[in-house]
Amino acid sequence: MRKRIAYRNIAEEAGISISTVSRVISNPEDSSHAMRTRVIDAVFSLGGDPADYGLVPQSEGRVIIFNVPSPSNPFYLPIIEAARKRAESGGYILLENESDLSSSSSMDRFLSMLITTKAAGTIIANAMTSEGIARIGRAVPAVMCSESAEGSDVPYVIIDNAGAAYSAVRYLLSSGRRRIAMLNGPSSYMYSGDRYSGYRKALLEAVSAEAGVFRLHRVAYGSRYGLCCREKAS
Repeated sequence: MRKRIAYRNIAEEAGISISTVSRVISNPEDSSHAMRTRVIDAVFSLGGDPADYGLVPQSEGRVIIFNVPSPSNPFYLPIIEAARKRAESGGYILLENESDLSSSSSMDRFLSMLITTKAAGTIIANAMTSEGIARIGRAVPAVMCSESAEGSDVPYVIIDNAGAAYSAVRYLLSSGRRRIAMLNGPSSYMYSGDRYSGYRKALLEAVSAEAGVFRLHRVAYGSRYGLCCREKAS
């Protein structure tokens, strides 16, 4: 059994009241999934084990950490929810973590969390170097989601972004459109480069079309899109 954590500390970490923490722990089955997850996440963050509070079955080796680079990007929400359902159907607990993993300190904190929670594995949605994902893969079984690292043997799951962008542009061309712009994300993400490749391929095949790429750099997804940079496709 790990250390017992005071309810007031759990409440502070979860951003809820002490009475709510008490109700969730006293009657976890009668609590909402969202509230129970907040308490479970808080206990893990504080170095405790939710199984000691009756919140989950014995959790050692049954936790999967899903890391996303940005909590405000709605793109990840349905992916996380689908992964959570699949994990629960197999008797696992899926916990979401938010870190860009871009610095040595953030990577060290993430690796420490994987070890502390005795995670069964992790899903990484970040754009990473082969060296970075290799460090994670040496700690626990890992899989990349919507991204891959060139030269890495860590498995990944992605869609055909180039083909999807190509099909989208071909559809617009078939409907008579000739001036077609692309609103794209940061070039550091693999999906962004693949979508641009498909977009450009379709336009090069249609010599009468005009192209314009609007690339967004570090834009908050919850706010209105701002055009930070415009590049003409050559």
